[in-house]
Amino acid sequence: MITVNLKKCVGCRTCELACSYYHKGCFNPKYSSIRVHFADNYDIGMDILNTCDCKRDPLCVKLCPTNAIKLI
Repeated sequence: MITVNLKKCVGCRTCELACSYYHKGCFNPKYSSIRVHFADNYDIGMDILNTCDCKRDPLCVKLCPTNAIKLI
């Protein structure tokens, strides 16, 4: 299971690209299981839209520059 620390997330969207590459072999956020949404007041929030089947070493965890994403 993947968890996201919203206080660490800076909204760079690296996780979206990493996830799509991990699962589909291409850099396209529409294939990502994780999405970054920006609220109207410019707060950053993360929303995991699909159940991710990552069991080992997902790229989103490895490539998050602020270590906001963890596999537990």
